[in-house]
Amino acid sequence: MTKKGFLTAFSIMLTLIVSGCAEIEPPNPVNILQNPLGTDPITMGMTKEKVIKIWGSPNFVTRTGHNELGVVCEEWVYRAHYPLLPVNAGYLHKTKYLYFEGNVLVRQKEE
Repeated sequence: MTKKGFLTAFSIMLTLIVSGCAEIEPPNPVNILQNPLGTDPITMGMTKEKVIKIWGSPNFVTRTGHNELGVVCEEWVYRAHYPLLPVNAGYLHKTKYLYFEGNVLVRQKEE
């Protein structure tokens, strides 16, 4: 089986296992081919729109105040619950916290 065929079969299996089980939308086969499992496509400096395009809307958004320049700061929380997922696929197993200053991602952490 070719690598592409294996990834396609794996992504179909993954989708069947996790569909309907989580608050974060599971990745589709195209996302898996573009961003292999276990990689983190979210990087510092991304805009809110880019993050939403990759991960969808967050579960919670909290305004945390303003920075020293008066820019609004926010914490975005993405909760993931995939208890039957056979591999650790990055954000699929962890709650992620993204911190924005204005429209720019400045920090992230996971639990």
